[in-house]
Amino acid sequence: MRWVWLQKTEPHRPWAILPFHVPEQVSALFSVAVISIIGDGANTLFWTDQWLHRQCIADLAPRLFVAIPKRKAKRRTVRDALTNRAWISDLQGARIVGVVVDFF
Repeated sequence: MRWVWLQKTEPHRPWAILPFHVPEQVSALFSVAVISIIGDGANTLFWTDQWLHRQCIADLAPRLFVAIPKRKAKRRTVRDALTNRAWISDLQGARIVGVVVDFF
């Protein structure tokens, strides 16, 4: 969990961009234990961090989240997503009814 924390809090470090495997249990514990304070949105992930009423968008709109490529979900920050509504371009694949309902 320490590596996940350091990657989140020190993204400017050279090793922060290296991919590393995080067990699902560690990722789940981290997401429950950490709530993001947005600030300028540069260090808060739009899809997976708990920044919207102490919840993440992945939990609020799970069918919508399924339509997001994993690499986009792991990299899209709040600042980037809200600039010119860029988060809409993250949606991929066929638009099924559930995704459209979650979108609205």
